[in-house]
Amino acid sequence: MHDSYFGLGTCFVFTLHPSFHVYPASGSNQFFQLATPQALALGGGDHFAIWIDEALRKGTSKRCETFASPSLSSEEEFRCNDLEVWSFVDGHW
Repeated sequence: MHDSYFGLGTCFVFTLHPSFHVYPASGSNQFFQLATPQALALGGGDHFAIWIDEALRKGTSKRCETFASPSLSSEEEFRCNDLEVWSFVDGHW
């Protein structure tokens, strides 16, 4: 399973509410991003920072070692109303 992870230590997660806060990679592991037929996830260790199911409808967020982040949602389990994904590659949008 660990072989399925990808990404670099420049990855981060963030919150917007109740305040903006960035959680950069903590250096504790290299479980940055995971994409399988069953889910998309950011982070790893004991828990994912963000995990979203294959239908992009349900997700979870818990305290995550990779980013030393708390749960990023107000509730551990959540429903996705909208999903926005950004990528920056070689300085281009």
